[in-house]
Amino acid sequence: MASYYSSFREAWTDRGPKNIIRESEFGFDMTTIYFPGVQSCVAVIARLQLGLCGAHLTIGNDQASIDAIVAKMEARAGGRASQIMLVGALPLLGQKCAAGSVYKYPAMVATINQRLAGGSAAVQGLNEVPVPGSDVQVSLAGGVMQLSTRAIQAPFAEAGGWVVRNAAAL
Repeated sequence: MASYYSSFREAWTDRGPKNIIRESEFGFDMTTIYFPGVQSCVAVIARLQLGLCGAHLTIGNDQASIDAIVAKMEARAGGRASQIMLVGALPLLGQKCAAGSVYKYPAMVATINQRLAGGSAAVQGLNEVPVPGSDVQVSLAGGVMQLSTRAIQAPFAEAGGWVVRNAAAL
């Protein structure tokens, strides 16, 4: 199950498939994870020895929420992520955080790398979200993360319309 973080309740709730990660959720899978409706959000993906884990962060997440979601990823990664990918509206993340927050772009790149990989991972990103947003898919292909996007589908379905994209080093 994907896990949703409620900042109001300061608690996690399991809901939905573990590899379809919606807003303010954490999830994981051995081969493929999906992020429906990335608009003003950021999808964070970590490649682990045994699969992928990810989080769907939003501009509505405050410092405590982002910290709790990243902590869930950190526990799963155990400091051993070999690759990290950030996809979405990177400059918009951390809007509800105080000035100088470690979760504001570009500081968030180093913060997430440190927490998930001890600062040693290769970090890539795609700093864009086409209007009115995209569904994002990340899968393992030959041991490397492969990024694909498509126009938002509602209701979300895993199949159809994916276009492979290139992420750049951050």
